[in-house]
Formats: sequence, structure tokens, C-alpha cells
Amino acid sequence: PATGYQFTNWSGGVSSTSNPYAFSMTGAMTVTGNFTSSPVSLLVAGNPTQVGTPSPGYGFNTYGHGSSVTASVTSPVTGPTGTRYVCTGWTGTGDVPATGTGLSANFTITQTSSITWNWTTEYQLTLLENPAGSGTVSATPTGPWVPAGTPVTVSATPGAQYAFQDWSGALTSSVNPDTFTMNGPSS
Repeated sequence: PATGYQFTNWSGGVSSTSNPYAFSMTGAMTVTGNFTSSPVSLLVAGNPTQVGTPSPGYGFNTYGHGSSVTASVTSPVTGPTGTRYVCTGWTGTGDVPATGTGLSANFTITQTSSITWNWTTEYQLTLLENPAGSGTVSATPTGPWVPAGTPVTVSATPGAQYAFQDWSGALTSSVNPDTFTMNGPSS
């Protein structure tokens, strides 16, 4: 077989799956060697976790040698309350481009290959003031979705006839502005 193909059988004047195959000439004959494309595998994985429903799906996917493949994923993916996962791109081996930042990759597969979708976790940040209308609360980064582990600086600006007292929720202090780390959905 040529590269990317495998022998399947003989047809025409003979019928066999043996290769080589010996037979006796009993007259004019046409013998055809039949081949199919060699299957190659594409492993689809997620880092650090497998979320969403990529196409093709997670695990091993088999294609014929020389097949055109479009691998894609939808992002963001909703997780538990106040949590979502955002795809930041992929890493690849074999025929998959080594890296990319998009949500799809196009390639021709001729060898065992892999694509790993890279995900980051983001948590929802909710900013409130108490009592309502007593001032404004801002944050850097602004949210409402903030990558896990990111330091968030919050600042309160009191309205007329109000004074800042303290923070409650994810941050308990009387320092304004102050900083906390997004280790989960936070208010």
C-alpha cells in the first residue's frame, strides 16, 4: 500500500484477503487490488477540565488518512451558579497546529494527532450598596466575570448625606478601597 492506505482484498478474477496471493492463470484475467485509507486517530482533550461539547467530541476520534478536519468548541460554557468556563485556545500535536487562540482549528489529518482545548474558570462579581442608592461601588477589574484567582480592588463612593462604613460579603473590612481575591462567585 501507498502511504496512508491499507490493503483490504483482491477482486476480479480472484477473491482473497491474503497478500501476497498466488493463483493459477486459467485464461485472460483482470485482478484488482483494493485499498482503503488507513485510519488515523485524533485525541480531543480539555485542560484543566473537559467542559462543553466540542466537535469532534472528547476522546479518540477516527478519520481516514488525508481527511479534512474542523475542530471547534463553543465558549463560554455555563458552570455551577456564578461560574463559567472560557476557552482561551488550543494546543495541538501531529497535524493539529501547535497553538491557537480561536475557537476552531482546520487541518488535514495524516497521522495520530491531538487537540487540547484550554479553559479558564471565571466567577461572577456582584457589586451592591446598602442601603440601595446610598452611593456607588466600582471594581477593578470591572466584572461581572473575573478570572479565578484574580485580585479585585473595590472602591465605594458615598452619595450625598452618606459616609462609607464597611464592606460585607466576600470582603469584611472598613478600608476603602480594599482588595480581595476571586476564589468563587463573590458579592
